[in-house]
Amino acid sequence: MEMVLGFIIIFGVGSIIGMAFVGSLMGVPLAFAHRITYIQNIFKYTAGIFSLVIGINIMYQIGILGHLLST
Repeated sequence: MEMVLGFIIIFGVGSIIGMAFVGSLMGVPLAFAHRITYIQNIFKYTAGIFSLVIGINIMYQIGILGHLLST
């Protein structure tokens, strides 16, 4: 039981550190982009398209491949 709890704690802390690191890396270009409107628009549209692609993929996997929408 202690081993399982230790694994969960290590995994959780590692996930938090990893997400903080990736978020920091993504924030650096955004911090410099506030001065240039063109770059801001590129970041906005890229994030929007990326979100749409992920959402459509999730809907396809759950609805079509998971047979949720089949009759």
